[in-house]
Order: sequence, then C-alpha cells, then structure tokens
Amino acid sequence: MYEYLLKQANIEMNAQSIASKQGQQIRDKAKQLTTKQQSNFLSGRLGLIIDGTGKDLSKIKKVQTMLK
Repeated sequence: MYEYLLKQANIEMNAQSIASKQGQQIRDKAKQLTTKQQSNFLSGRLGLIIDGTGKDLSKIKKVQTMLK
C-alpha cells in the first residue's frame, strides 16, 4: 500500500523521500488503509497472508493468536 501511494504521489522510493514529511504522511495513510483492509478481510472471513521478515517473532505470534 505504501509503495502504491508513493507512486500515486509521484514520489521516488528512497531514504530521503521516505524520511520527508510528505513521505511520513503517506506512510501513516498507508498504515490506516492497511489496518482497515485487514479488518474488512477478517470480518468477511476472507483469506489473509501475513508477510514479513520475521524480525519480531513475538509480534507475529501475537497476530497469529488474535486471528485464531
């Protein structure tokens, strides 16, 4: 979602633009949209894939428990 919104705003995906005020505003918007999308998927009992680096295992376990 973040990459999509950056493209829509015609902003390159690099460290400087991501750290910019506009980049952070877009990031916040992407998080809101992703959270809403996840909620809609869960209430509609649609499939959900959790994708990540696995950096924080406790966070993934927490999401797994919530989904069960």
